[in-house]
Amino acid sequence: MNQTSILIAEDNVALATLLMKSLRSEGHVVEMAHDGQKALQLLSAGTFDLLVLDLDLPVLRGPEVLARLRAKNRDLPVLILTGIDRVEERVARLDDGADDYLMKPVSLAELSARVRALLRRATECRIPRHRADNTNLIRAACAAFIIHSGIYALKYLIVQIERVVFL
Repeated sequence: MNQTSILIAEDNVALATLLMKSLRSEGHVVEMAHDGQKALQLLSAGTFDLLVLDLDLPVLRGPEVLARLRAKNRDLPVLILTGIDRVEERVARLDDGADDYLMKPVSLAELSARVRALLRRATECRIPRHRADNTNLIRAACAAFIIHSGIYALKYLIVQIERVVFL
């Protein structure tokens, strides 16, 4: 199994360190950013499999980081980790492109389970980039939707159709 690379964007250094140690103990490679600008720099310089994103970051807030990320990368799973407990906020961030939303204080067991689920879905839905045949893209997307049926598969299907339309 390949090691997965996770970026934690969290301004609370103690919490970020705790999360990093927990995820590293499960075999993940983990980097940290303590402000939104640094998170974007790391995201553009490296290859990550998952972003754990706090909304209340200094320099560049989490929603702006998410918007800029989604403008460039639609595939990277994003797990919001925040103390903001308003339904409107959760709905807005999920509509903006977050894949999951977890409230602080966080259970490390639940965080680990959600990370595993997001990484599993991302791996199951990934099509090799060398496949340029539109027919194969559509077939693979439809197969993923039928096999996995759910919101993540539907999002994947939409992304694949957009790729075909805009090729």
